Order: sequence, then structure tokens, then C-alpha cells
Amino acid sequence: MSMTDSAVFISSSSRDRVDHDVFISYSRRDSEFARHLLTRLKGENRDAWVDWQAIEAAEDFWQAIEVGIEAANTFVFILSPDSVTSKYCNQEIDHAIKHNKRLIPVVCRDVDVTAIHTALRPLNWIFLRETDDDAAFAQLVRAIDTDLPYVRMHTRLQVKAIEWNKRGRDDSFLLRKRDLSDAETWFGGSTGKEPTPTALQHEYITTSRTAEDEYNQLLTRGEQARQRVKWAAIVVPVAVAIASVAGIFAFVETQKANVAVQTATFAEKRAIDAEKRIALANQRAIDADQNANRADQNAKNAETKRKGADQQRKLAEAKLTSAETRQVDAERKATQAEQAQQRAQVTLKNQETKLIAINTDLQQKKQSLRDVWRFSDAWVESLQGRNESALKILNTLLQRNPRNTFVLVGQGFVYGRQMRDYRNAEAVLRQATRIDPEDPIAWLFLGSTLSDQKKLDEAIESFQKSIKLDSSNVQAYNNLGYALYQHNKLDAGIKAWQQAIKLDAQNAMAYYGIGNALYQQNKLDAAIAAFNKAIALDPKFAGAYNNLGNALKDQNKLDEAVEKYQQAIKLNSTMAAPYVGRGEAYFKLQRYTEALADLNRAIDELGYKKERVLKLREQVRREMK
Repeated sequence: MSMTDSAVFISSSSRDRVDHDVFISYSRRDSEFARHLLTRLKGENRDAWVDWQAIEAAEDFWQAIEVGIEAANTFVFILSPDSVTSKYCNQEIDHAIKHNKRLIPVVCRDVDVTAIHTALRPLNWIFLRETDDDAAFAQLVRAIDTDLPYVRMHTRLQVKAIEWNKRGRDDSFLLRKRDLSDAETWFGGSTGKEPTPTALQHEYITTSRTAEDEYNQLLTRGEQARQRVKWAAIVVPVAVAIASVAGIFAFVETQKANVAVQTATFAEKRAIDAEKRIALANQRAIDADQNANRADQNAKNAETKRKGADQQRKLAEAKLTSAETRQVDAERKATQAEQAQQRAQVTLKNQETKLIAINTDLQQKKQSLRDVWRFSDAWVESLQGRNESALKILNTLLQRNPRNTFVLVGQGFVYGRQMRDYRNAEAVLRQATRIDPEDPIAWLFLGSTLSDQKKLDEAIESFQKSIKLDSSNVQAYNNLGYALYQHNKLDAGIKAWQQAIKLDAQNAMAYYGIGNALYQQNKLDAAIAAFNKAIALDPKFAGAYNNLGNALKDQNKLDEAVEKYQQAIKLNSTMAAPYVGRGEAYFKLQRYTEALADLNRAIDELGYKKERVLKLREQVRREMK
């Protein structure tokens, strides 16, 4: 069978739509039947893909098929002996199953059941053979329209997730703000619905939430960096003032040393004068002795001259002693002056060292300020999608200081969150933790990167290290709680969320997580208290209202449960769960008409077709007879 045995209808009126009501898979030998079916669907304002021309290039052909299936809300397969044996038709079924598309088999000719794809065998077939009546076509239209808002959201999220995945998981394609909130509400209300969410959708929504939380945290860190810049602006003038005071102190000490030197010089001059006077006294003593000798020759005059000479000698000796005393005192003062000068020189040396240290510190602070400004430039470049430019800036900073963990964490964020290059992201973040094992933010980002790679055990260990280093990190506790809950470690998850609440009392999601864990443990009173707290913090939390209604219903507080279900429906009318819960409560209250209306809404309109709910509806009908 050639490639043209399978074809896709692409109507010209629907090419620009994000989603389509129907993708029709068929064998080329059933073209007339497919053309007739398309005409009838268009008459009911339902659009489908139509292209009556065969696609020649195999690559273009299959790419068009994939896009058509991914963008369709419902996959209709025309059953015939030719289509069930067609290789390409079966490939289309496989691709639809891969993306959890709603499958509707339509029989145009009788087929051998054993030849049909296993995914189609257990489904309800719609018979549109020539011998069948128009009721079957009406049944097809109802099947296409069942729970249509839910199915359309399923299609839109899958298309966005596929685009995100094909673009290398670029963060610019992630959900933000209201879109993310709507997606999380849709995912929370998907229990029991068909088609079920795909693994890619779940990963897309989870990754969007993680990126949103990390974005908010990085904004907080940016604000902290700006505060540090403000403090630096205060520190620099103070340091300059200290340097000025030190200079003045050094000048005063130098002046003191100069005065001491001058004093020593003066004392030395006086000592020299004393020595001269001593020499003069000695000469006079000699003259006196000579006079005494001459006086000896003259008896009368000799004694008088001797006494005069002795008196002069004693006076000279007294003067000599005084001169010697002054000389010793001058030497002592000169020594003291020299010591004072040495102390002044040491003080001056110390002040010069301090001035050099202050100047070095000022230069380092100026460089740190320039690094903070450059990091901010890199952050702006990354947020605007210019990741290569951001990495270039960060690499320049790392060349100047390869041990700057702040810059390494920023580089890890760009690689991981922005470029989805998890290998490089993990490498630089592990390098940051090796350089500074005490950096809690480095461990937190490493945990997020490991979580993105599904290395959950290592991720939990990283979150715990981050918390050990910084017990005030709310995001670390939130991430740890979610990871533990995913591992069904409910008590441990509750403890992590409780700690997050201690740090942020307005954390509605933490209370909601605790409520769900307690409900799973059948601790209904505690679960109700947690759900009420979550609602108080976020009055538009539809999921919290629904789960609160479930807990109240389990306690047989039926009127209260009905009230909570009504509030959940008011906030999100496309959720089937609150209709089912309120229907069960009405049944217990014997309000059968209201119970039947809610169950019909959940089953027929929102596609909630669990066996338990179907049996309950039959029971309600029996009670109404």
C-alpha cells in the first residue's frame, strides 16, 4: 500500500487555528466516505483537517500528519479492511496515543476485529455504514462535544508543551502568571477525565512553576545586591575620612620627633662649651701653681699666693664637676630624643601601612561594585533571551575571579533555566559548591537542576544542605516538601511545609499541600483546618474548596460540604470533581433531583465516567421512580 493510503483533511477555514475539532485518519480507498463525513461535520459547524492533494515528500508528509494530530481535539479513525492494515494509518494511531488524544472509531465497512489496532478494540465504535441510520451520526457529534472545554485545554497545553520541547525547552516558551495558574487548575481537576494529561504536559506545568518561583527569588537577590551597593556608597567616604585622620596623626608625631632632635643638638652644644671652660680652669690652675712656687721664694707672699691658688683650684674643680654633670644630663636627653625619634619613625611606618591597606580595600570595593553592575547587565541580557551575551559577561567576571560563587550561580541559572543545558548547569553549580560549601543558594540551584534531570534523591539531598546552611530559605522548604510528597513520604513532606509556613505565614500552597497529605492519612479534622487556612489566604483557590468539601462529606457534614462544592463550582465550572461530590451529598440528603442534575453534568457534559459515579446515577434514578 503506498504512502497515499492515508491522508489528512485540512479545511481552508481552519488553517490558522491553534486547535481543531477533528483529525480524520482514513485509507485513500475510503476517500468518498471521508468526503461525505467531512461535509456532514461542516454542516454541524465542526471543523476538520482537509487536504485532498497527496503530499509527495515523505518528510513533509509525516511532519504535517504529526502537527495535525497534535492540534486536534479528537482523533476519528475510519475503520475499514484497508485502513486497519495500512502501515501509515497505524502510525497515526500510535502518534495520537502518544499524546493522549481522545479516540473515536467510526465503522464505514465491516472489519476483522483481530486485525484492528489494540487501542481501538475496547472502545465504543460508531457505525456509519450505508445500512446504519442518522442516529449514529448524532452520536458521533455528541462524542466530539463531550467535555469540550477540558479537551480543548488539553490540546492547547499539549501544543505549547511540544513547541517548548522542540525549542530545546527554552524558558521563554514556559507558562507565566495567569496562564500558569489556569494550567495548574486544569491539571488539578483532571482526575478521572479523558483524555488524561500527558507526562510532557505535567513536566511542562511543573517546570513552569519552578521557573516562576526561581524568577521571583532571583528578583529578591537582585534587590539584596542593590542594598549592598548602597552600603558600599556609605563605606567609601568613611574610609577616606579615616585615612585623612591617620595622615594628621603621622604629621603630629613627626613634628614631635623634630623638636626632640633640636633639643638634643642644643644640649650637645652646651656640653662643648662646658669642656672649653674646664680647659680654661685647668690653665688657671697651672698659673696658680707657678705663682705658688714663686711665692715660696718670698715667704710672706708665698703663703698668701698659695691660699689664693688653692681657692682658685677648688673653684675650678667645682666648675669641672658641674660641667661633667651637665654633660651627662645632655647625653641622657640626647638618648631620649633619639628614642623618641625612633618611636616616631615606627609610628609613621605603621600609619603608612594602614594607608596602603585602606587604599587597597577601597580599590577592591570599587571593583566589587563594578562586578555587581556587570552581573546586573548579564541578568538583563538573559531575561531578554540573549543568553550567549549573558554568558559572555559572566565569563569575563569569572576570568577576573574564578572563585566568585555568586557569578557561578548566575551562570548555572542561564545554562539550566534559560538554555536547558543541564550538563553545563550542573557542572558550574557543583563547582560553586566545591569552592564555597557554605553557600545555601548554590545548593538550592543545584537541587533544582538535579530535579529537572529527574535525579530526585540527589535533588532532595541538595535541598537539605541548603536548608542546613540557611534555615530561613522558604523556597528550599517548599521544594523539599513537594519532592517528599512525590515520593509518598507524607509525614516528611508535612514537616517541610510546616517549616515553610513558619517562615512565610501567607503560604497558601503549603497549607493546601499539608491538607492533601493529612486527607490521605484520613486525619479529616486536621485536613479541614489546613484547607480552611489555604482558602483564607487565597479565597479563589477552587481546588482547596473542593477538597474541603470532600473532607466534610466524609464526616457526614453534608450541608457544609454542599456549600463548599458550590463555591468550588462558582470559581471553576469546568471541574467535574465538585459536581460529583455535591451529587453524592445530595443523594445522602435524599435530594434526588438535584443529585441527578449534578451527576448528569459531571458524566455527560464534563466526561467524568468512573464506574462508581455511573452506578450512583442509576441508584438515584431508581430512588426517583
